[in-house]
Amino acid sequence: YFGGIFDGGDHTIVVSIDVEGASAIQKSYAGVFGCLSGAMVKNLLVTGSVSASSLTSNSSNTSLAGGICGYAYRSTIINCANTCDVSSQSKYKSSDDVREVDCAGGICGLAKESTINFCYNTGDIAAYNFTSNSDYSNITPIAGGVCGNMTATTVSFSYNTGRVTAQSTYYNEGSSAGGICGYSHGKIVKSSLVYSRINYCYNTGSIISELSSGLSYSKPFFAGGICGW
Repeated sequence: YFGGIFDGGDHTIVVSIDVEGASAIQKSYAGVFGCLSGAMVKNLLVTGSVSASSLTSNSSNTSLAGGICGYAYRSTIINCANTCDVSSQSKYKSSDDVREVDCAGGICGLAKESTINFCYNTGDIAAYNFTSNSDYSNITPIAGGVCGNMTATTVSFSYNTGRVTAQSTYYNEGSSAGGICGYSHGKIVKSSLVYSRINYCYNTGSIISELSSGLSYSKPFFAGGICGW
């Protein structure tokens, strides 16, 4: 992980990132920075493509993809932009939270106790699962224009114009897609509940949350112009 300060100086980075988990202990974090922890990233534009996938049969499958970072923990992202197409793909059951194993976002795939300010995305964002058996039925694809999944995180003065898609191939999974955030929730931090917040943001991109097959479904599918779930 990266735990320092990175100032892109308003430069553009062209990337072609494809990370695939291939072992029982490997997790796929894809972005200019796979994982941020206690870090700051600012003044950076990313273009190209970013993909994370975990399609092997094991209990540690996690695919997190974002233009800037796959996973951010207690980090700050300021004045950054993404024009990449970003995707995450997972197939098998994970031992982690079902909403934290298959996340894609224009800026960040999964953010915890972090801040994202003055950022935008114009790329197409997609999260898919490839589950076709109830034995593996605990993967919920989450996609957001700015951040896929956010816990106790604030996104401010940011926007999305890209297409956002969350698609499940098994009817018992559900999925969630949002223009700014796919899934947002709070967390107890030092005995206090810290909420996630979205301030002064907008979305003009199309939002799709769907079941790819013609089966009836038992789990909810969420889609929102700002936040899916």
